[in-house]
Amino acid sequence: NILNNRFYTKLYDKRRDFSFKVVTFPNLRSNVPVKPSYGVFVGELYRICKSSSVVTEFIHDVKLLIDKLITQNFERKILDKEQSTQKTCEDYASQPKCR
Repeated sequence: NILNNRFYTKLYDKRRDFSFKVVTFPNLRSNVPVKPSYGVFVGELYRICKSSSVVTEFIHDVKLLIDKLITQNFERKILDKEQSTQKTCEDYASQPKCR
């Protein structure tokens, strides 16, 4: 989108448009290592950051991600801890690589 002669970007995930459920993250009840699985969350935060030029879009996408991971048996308190030990939403969005 363009507003006031500036480009604004946000993440587009075509999987949200499908009429069926797409499994994109490991279920922690399966036989997968737990710590690297939470590392996927941190990587996704950076991916969302790079795609979002507006903080509100970043926050919206992170909330969707957290909800999805919780359905995959990730623990909310660990997700919150991982997110808080990284940066705040505003910190992510203010990084030069994140526009």
